[in-house]
Formats: sequence, C-alpha cells, structure tokens
Amino acid sequence: LRLDDVRERLGERDVALDVTDDAVAKIAEKGASREYGARHLGRTVEGLVLKPIARFLLANPEARTIRVHVVEGDIEVSGAPANGGA
Repeated sequence: LRLDDVRERLGERDVALDVTDDAVAKIAEKGASREYGARHLGRTVEGLVLKPIARFLLANPEARTIRVHVVEGDIEVSGAPANGGA
C-alpha cells in the first residue's frame, strides 16, 4: 500500500516506479514486526525506499524511471532518464 502511494506521488512528477517482487519481499521481511505492526513497515519503506529515491532524484533530476530492486541481498535504487537521456 505504501509503495502504491510512492508510485502515485512519483507519477505526478512524470516518474515511473518499478519495484521488483524480490524488493517487495525484502521490504516485507525487514518491516515485519508483531510488536509494532504496520507502523514499523511504514518506517522501513521510508528508510529503504523513500529516502534513497529522494537522494537518487536529487543527484539525477532527469530520471524518469526509478527501479527498486535487490542486489546482493540489499535494496538498491537505480533509474533511467526519459528516452535514454535525450
């Protein structure tokens, strides 16, 4: 649900969000907490997804596609400019 909110917010800025199934599973794994419930998941999404996306977009303002995926067991954010940089 939080990822859908992120996707919608990025879409308002003409930026597409692609989150792999592996990334969703890793976020769910790291965000699972019986004690804190959904609150912990929200913080996990913020730390693993929102902040890295913000940093990526600040460094790459031309990016029009953001990809959240798993590399060597860690969440990674990468992206691509519109039309291959044109």
